[in-house]
Amino acid sequence: MAKITLTDLGSSTGLSGTAVLNINNNNAALETAIENTLSRDGTSPNAMNADFDMNDNDVLNVGSLDVTTVDATTVNADTINVETIYIDGQELDVDGITGPVGPQGPQGPSGADGLGLTDGDKGDITVSASGATFTIDNSAVTNAKVATGIDAVKIADGSVTNTEFQYINTVTSNVQTQLDAKQPLDSDLTSWAGVTRASGFDTFVATPSSSNLASLITDEVGTGSLGLYTTGSWTPTITFGNASVGLTYSQNNGSYTRIGNLWICRFNIVLSAKGSSTGTARIEGLPATSSIGLGGWLMSCASMSSWAATYFDVASTNATIPLITTSGTSNSSDTNFTNTSALFGVIMFRS
Repeated sequence: MAKITLTDLGSSTGLSGTAVLNINNNNAALETAIENTLSRDGTSPNAMNADFDMNDNDVLNVGSLDVTTVDATTVNADTINVETIYIDGQELDVDGITGPVGPQGPQGPSGADGLGLTDGDKGDITVSASGATFTIDNSAVTNAKVATGIDAVKIADGSVTNTEFQYINTVTSNVQTQLDAKQPLDSDLTSWAGVTRASGFDTFVATPSSSNLASLITDEVGTGSLGLYTTGSWTPTITFGNASVGLTYSQNNGSYTRIGNLWICRFNIVLSAKGSSTGTARIEGLPATSSIGLGGWLMSCASMSSWAATYFDVASTNATIPLITTSGTSNSSDTNFTNTSALFGVIMFRS
């Protein structure tokens, strides 16, 4: 809609044709000129088609300014006085608009490093040596300020690797306490920490005499026998074919002497019934498992049949009783025993 429309003159006005033409041309020029002006009441058109030059004059009392682009090089912030500025449809916080940078202030005192820092406490850092030395305060480094995953070479003198440092993660108790519990260095071996030993052991090590050695060998209990010399009892039994159905005793007892891994076992067996089991005869129940059988001898026997001389074949915890005759050697069996057979002898082996 045009802002103004003037009525042109017709040919019946009594004016000359030239006068009518001039007036109508002037009306057209006025319409064009007014159409190209801004309207105070907003009558359209009311938009600029070219740059608006205020000729260094101010725009006052602007309620809202909607700007697509602001050329900061041409904005004089000292004269901006607006309530709201919009840029690309977004409201701009005018409190963030500052004026032009003022003149530079005076230069501060120069330190040795040229940073202008003077010596003294600067919070977490202390400056010294005329600004040349910066020292982080001891209390300034806290857990909150230290990142996780620090390389181990950053700790102490840097000689410990990450792998070595991570070994600490497997320690379950105080390391020094664990080391103290280990055997200390002792060239004389007069003190073995944590080692259970016979009561005469330390005495013999300190003074290795024949009398102290004898005391050590005969020490059975002490603080823990070394097993060099021990004695005890065992219960010998008879089996036929690894069974003893119905077999009973009037006597079956034994004793042993152990010297190192050598076992000397004495036995006394008297049957009251040999039972019904049949097969190879064995003496069972030895006080230890044999690794090397040394044999033994039968010192006396009674109520036996077909015996000339005997020895023992030791295996595991039993000993077979071979029968030696003029025709050869064979294992004795139930047929060589009676209900009142008696045997007394010694069996030897190494454990």
